[in-house]
Amino acid sequence: MSARWVRAMIGAFALTGCLSFAFAQQAPPLLHHTFEGDQQGWMALGQNAKVSLVTDAAHVREGKSALRFDYGVSKGEFNLMLAQVPPGALEKAKSCSFWVKADYAAPLVMILQEKEGGRYTALFSVPADRWQQVELSVSDFILSGGPDDPKDPNNRLDMDQVEGIVLSDISQYFAQADAALAEAFGLKSGSHTLYLDDLRVSETALPGSFSVINGDVRLDTFARPQIGWMAVGGTRLSVVADKPLEGRALQADYRSAPGRIVAVVKPVQRGIFAGTGKLTLSMASAKPTKIILQVEERDGGKYNMVVDLPGDSEVKNLSFPFADFSPADDSRDPNNRLDLDQVHQVVFLDASGFLGVAEQENTLWINKLRASP
Repeated sequence: MSARWVRAMIGAFALTGCLSFAFAQQAPPLLHHTFEGDQQGWMALGQNAKVSLVTDAAHVREGKSALRFDYGVSKGEFNLMLAQVPPGALEKAKSCSFWVKADYAAPLVMILQEKEGGRYTALFSVPADRWQQVELSVSDFILSGGPDDPKDPNNRLDMDQVEGIVLSDISQYFAQADAALAEAFGLKSGSHTLYLDDLRVSETALPGSFSVINGDVRLDTFARPQIGWMAVGGTRLSVVADKPLEGRALQADYRSAPGRIVAVVKPVQRGIFAGTGKLTLSMASAKPTKIILQVEERDGGKYNMVVDLPGDSEVKNLSFPFADFSPADDSRDPNNRLDLDQVHQVVFLDASGFLGVAEQENTLWINKLRASP
């Protein structure tokens, strides 16, 4: 492993963001890490990072052993675990699957690093102390465009060029903020552990986690077992299929309080909003609240729409022209214009903490999130 590549992996923290397939019935995987008595090339990188094998049945999902990753979340350190990939081994890959368990409700990221090229990320959230199956398609990985990220000559994930796989905890990014801001984010600092088991990279195609039909972009099909959103402020995410919204929806359970930043974030492929004119969605809230709906560009531009939800789980079907979004106070947009082809995430901020609303428990539901012509 080159020192250059190791440095590049640390730089990945410039990130500011179905139906289960029966793999056993498909063709043999291109890469299969069972961790049965072998770490299979996985190693730790970081100040407080350690990789080891565990055989305790409580921490093994398949077989007799799994991979354990111990790491710290604190200011001034980044920790990750990684494995090198043989040259060209993943050329025909269309998806990967694995099981992961964390000691708290954590936002995680898998990174694919191309040789002398781009860095591609797929973000997802896992519950506390429970095995979560994760299924990712090649199309789920988004090119990371931070100032320290390597440039990709063709801006396309070339699986035959992938030389490394990384798994890490995004909370480490928030830990770099000052203490007050980290507290506002509800950061779970300190020592943490996650477990990885039965990782497969396969030629199997997965149903899309998003869809584009006649220019209408559905941002989450809820077709995968994992949640492809990130949350801050101690928010607990789940996917539900019952009331109050129709169909599958994201459910966010949280406690709002003065000074607390509560947000859920949906990363999107850059360029996918190009040619659209409005954002549509359905929302409901258990308590009356004010939501700041924000679209954020990769270069720092942020544009807001304020949404008032009446509470009592009353459903609101909403449509907002992008032309009506206003620059956020902390927007850093070089051209002071919302460029839809540069949007890389959609953010939902509960404004209760900013408005000094009394501390309260709340539940927010979101679905049918679309960018439409």
